Parts: sequence; C-alpha cells; structure tokens
Amino acid sequence: MSDNPHNILVVEAGETLQTFLNQHLHGNGYHVQTIASGGEMFDHLRHDQPDLILLDLNLPDSDGLNHLHQIQEQSPVPVIVAALQDKRNKRDVRDDRINALRQGAEDYLTNSCEPIEIAFRIRFILNRKS
Repeated sequence: MSDNPHNILVVEAGETLQTFLNQHLHGNGYHVQTIASGGEMFDHLRHDQPDLILLDLNLPDSDGLNHLHQIQEQSPVPVIVAALQDKRNKRDVRDDRINALRQGAEDYLTNSCEPIEIAFRIRFILNRKS
C-alpha cells in the first residue's frame, strides 16, 4: 500500500465483526473507521468522505438497503453491502443481493466470504475507481 492509505468506513452493528473487519483491513494497509448505525454514518459523511463504505444490511436504526439508496443520492462513494451475520434469520439473501446491486452497490458479501477475499474485492473496486 502507499503512504496515503485508502479510508474505509465500516458501518456494522456487531462489535465483534467491527473489530474483526477493522483489524483485518488495517492489516491490509487501509485506514478504517467503524460506525454502528446509519444515523452515525450520515453524521460522519457530512464532514468526511471515505474512499469506500462497507455497509451492513441489519443496522439498529434502519435497513441497510434504505441507507444504500440515501448514500447513492448524496455521494459517489462506492459501497459494498455486507450481509456477514445473519441477525434476523428472515432475510432473503437472493432478493437482498439483487436489490443491493440494482440500487448501485459495487458488490455484495455474505458469510461465505473469506477475510482475504474482502480485502481483494475492496482493492479491486478502489483501483477501478482511481
């Protein structure tokens, strides 16, 4: 990575997954900030623009797909939707994946995604956006 690492905003409700993603992405040379809700994310986006957002679908204050739509209206920042924990057990993964991609998500990650795969997908998207 360069001397000026890319800034990744992880919007994830689960503290354990926040910590895991922070450590893993930081270990791959990214500067990582973690936030637990959509409201906090929009407060953050008012004064800081990350290079990429990793967005959880199951946030405490709203559905991540609704936030994806709002992000796309306000900013060109690429978003990867991450359904890495099955918190509700009622989501239709296929429908969520299709809706996320239809709404402009750059990618959609699931529980079967390996940690190194997350870093590669982020790198690919950021290199493509450069």
